[in-house]
Amino acid sequence: MMTEQQIRKSAASHVLQLNANDAFVHYCYTICLLLIILIFTPWYYFNNNQVFTTLTPWVFLICGIALAGVLYGWKRKKLAMQVVPVSLTPEETERVVKQTINEIGGIVCAQGKNYIVAKTPTPLGIGSGWGSKIFVLLDDKQVLIKSISGALPGGGTPFFHQELTNNINKLTNARDEA
Repeated sequence: MMTEQQIRKSAASHVLQLNANDAFVHYCYTICLLLIILIFTPWYYFNNNQVFTTLTPWVFLICGIALAGVLYGWKRKKLAMQVVPVSLTPEETERVVKQTINEIGGIVCAQGKNYIVAKTPTPLGIGSGWGSKIFVLLDDKQVLIKSISGALPGGGTPFFHQELTNNINKLTNARDEA
């Protein structure tokens, strides 16, 4: 479930704001890399009766921390939300979003006044885990979307973005023709 503060910040910055659990899952590789470097380096040198007076452990630590920083920046950049402009009523927009989620095999797991969070199964249907978590923020003139975990066929957010855009265009064209 998203808080009002997360929704406001996400809508204003177009960057998905994650809760603690989702943030841990999203950044787990960065956290693990940093922990391995910060724990393994001193442990290795102290257990081998070596001291930190040589340059090697410091270079390893600095390069490892720099790599973790680059990985963090890359993962942070992946939270940018895609914008789908809409000219539909809020009810129609919500209906189209839910229809698109159903078409890709997703299940709505949380919903609020102006957001929907859905989960999709893994592409191969293997295991009990879920493939992606799709965050959709509904606004009057636009829909902001982001898929994390990227296991949707075709690459996560771009796939859902294309499907949602197609469905919105179909409904808009049908409404305009009527």
